[in-house]
Amino acid sequence: MGPRSHRPIRVGLGQAEDNYSKLGGAVKTRFLDTEIKVGDVFPVTPVVQYGDSRLLPESFRGVTAYNTSVEGLVLQGGRLHAMSQPSSSSMRDDFATFYAGEVGSPWIVGGDYTPNDNLGFSLYTSCLKDA
Repeated sequence: MGPRSHRPIRVGLGQAEDNYSKLGGAVKTRFLDTEIKVGDVFPVTPVVQYGDSRLLPESFRGVTAYNTSVEGLVLQGGRLHAMSQPSSSSMRDDFATFYAGEVGSPWIVGGDYTPNDNLGFSLYTSCLKDA
């Protein structure tokens, strides 16, 4: 068995592609202290987080909302319906976790409250169907 590669494999040849790329985008709108993104998103939460440790960063496709109306409180939520794996340049119409394999599209919701520089609280949850 030869060396392993985390790059996409050419179908039928068993070798890594010489070059590959990924194109994506998102529409962002802001109203008062709320920002909504639709398209390719890069969430940073305790329950879902994108990874940028590979040549092509792992990204998600869906809808996210971010609100900062109350001082010290950040609320986040959204629904993700597709993701790119670190070893692929394509978006799949499903969602996969490292611990449970393929699952349905997750809902994520939560927030962070920081009353001062020395104290902070976070509460997040997600709903994974078929996990």
